[in-house]
Amino acid sequence: MMELHGERELEVFLLGYRAADPDAVVEQVSVNGSPGLAVRSRGRTVAILPVEVCVDGVERAWWITDPARLTDWDR
Repeated sequence: MMELHGERELEVFLLGYRAADPDAVVEQVSVNGSPGLAVRSRGRTVAILPVEVCVDGVERAWWITDPARLTDWDR
């Protein structure tokens, strides 16, 4: 799991990922009742990002790619 800090770092990371995998799409989701993002490619969830927000926007996000933790996201 990788931790990202702030909106700009999250944006740059997602744009870089999207450049590396043009099939990737990012969707807003709820992760355990909190805001989050799902990155999907070719019909599979490749990452989930729980997002911690504050008054100024995104404070932190966690890039989770462990296949064992993503299985439920493909149903």
